[in-house]
Amino acid sequence: MAFEYQDFSVDPSEYELEHDGQEPGSPEPAPVGSFERGFVGDSNLETIDNAETVVRESLGTEDLKWPADKIEDIALAVREAVANAVIHGNLEVHHKKGETLEDYDERWRAAAQGENGAKKVNMEIYASERAVRVVVTDEGNFVAEPEPVPDAESDERVMMPSGRGIMTIVGNCDAVESAPGQLTMTWYRDGKEIPGELAEKESAAV
Repeated sequence: MAFEYQDFSVDPSEYELEHDGQEPGSPEPAPVGSFERGFVGDSNLETIDNAETVVRESLGTEDLKWPADKIEDIALAVREAVANAVIHGNLEVHHKKGETLEDYDERWRAAAQGENGAKKVNMEIYASERAVRVVVTDEGNFVAEPEPVPDAESDERVMMPSGRGIMTIVGNCDAVESAPGQLTMTWYRDGKEIPGELAEKESAAV
């Protein structure tokens, strides 16, 4: 099946993003099923919204038959991952101690109007009835560390305007892998990893 790309960016030059943080020759995540779809967008709120919509539409098909509660978990995790890619990765906006939600929101939205707003976020979806893998890549060096999971209720974080995304992502995924500028999230329909033989058979069907 040909890889289908949706382009939500203003002026995309490449779908495959390259950045200094990505290790040269890093292996691409293996497909997990019979459905492949790509998405590319600029660094703004619209891209965050569109990414969530694309995931919901992609997994809510009659062919894949993913249950609504699982789609909800996946869509929420993907939204957080794309938001991290936009805000922290490409726009390079991070939290300031004592900053209000309004100030933080205003800062990153203003940054989206600058030159970094043209940096791309790339999302790839690999899916079957049994497993889903989503890879989010940006053009920055932000590392969304899945371990250890930050305590969102700690005194240090409880008053922060955001910073709970990693906890949300890890809590909603079956497996998470991170690298500079890239986050790979995987879900299994029954919550467990597919045996190797089955994964190979599904990949061969693509």
